[in-house]
Amino acid sequence: MKKTKSITTIPLDQKEEQIYNLHQRPSPLLIPVEACEFLKIKMSKLRSMVFHNELPVIRINRLLRFHQDDLMMYIEKQKS
Repeated sequence: MKKTKSITTIPLDQKEEQIYNLHQRPSPLLIPVEACEFLKIKMSKLRSMVFHNELPVIRINRLLRFHQDDLMMYIEKQKS
């Protein structure tokens, strides 16, 4: 009979878990107009939120992109 090694799992902190989950199923990148439609807000409000670092944003050169999962997490935080 073979001996099998038991694998112990190391608990992940919240940030590591989010990163791990993003690699499992990446959410689509949204352009600002799509992010506005998703959040049901005006473009000026979106720009203000980005300027004040209220929303996580990905900057590709001068272009702004948003992960749909990040927007969902923002909505969930606002519920509390």
